[in-house]
Amino acid sequence: MTRNAAVRIREAKGDDAEGIAAVHHAAVHHAGAEAYPPDVLQHWSGPLNRERITDWQHRIVDPDEHFMVAESEGVIIGFGSILAGEGRLRGTYVKPEHARAGIGRDLLENLEQLAISSGVNRLQVDSSLNARHFYEAHGYETLEQTTHLLEDGFAISCIRMAKVLKDD
Repeated sequence: MTRNAAVRIREAKGDDAEGIAAVHHAAVHHAGAEAYPPDVLQHWSGPLNRERITDWQHRIVDPDEHFMVAESEGVIIGFGSILAGEGRLRGTYVKPEHARAGIGRDLLENLEQLAISSGVNRLQVDSSLNARHFYEAHGYETLEQTTHLLEDGFAISCIRMAKVLKDD
């Protein structure tokens, strides 16, 4: 479904954890720096280490969360995930050097199609402050400014947004 022939969108596998962790860290510390101070970025995506990669691996194989990756020449350059049972988009992330090339859009479209095929009519996302315009450009509407609890319990400012994927 990707419009960039050099990029392939596919479901993630457990052994994609290191690539996903690297994309997350790079995206958070690059794009996230536009909206958040360094201490928030460290809570959001700390140093890449074996423990962090193992945490990603557990999430990828969790049957409740569905991951898609964008891959170019065998290297993961973006990813996103949904919790279909909760109607929740966890987010999309793209390596900074591949940003603004349509990869985030392609990931988001694939995740939305996955949600629809899972019976989800509406997705909600706690968007980072720096990603708000990306989601707005793809039909998500702001519900409220709020906080999002990270894995370590640290709260960061975010924008809760939602999109109706299909009418009931």
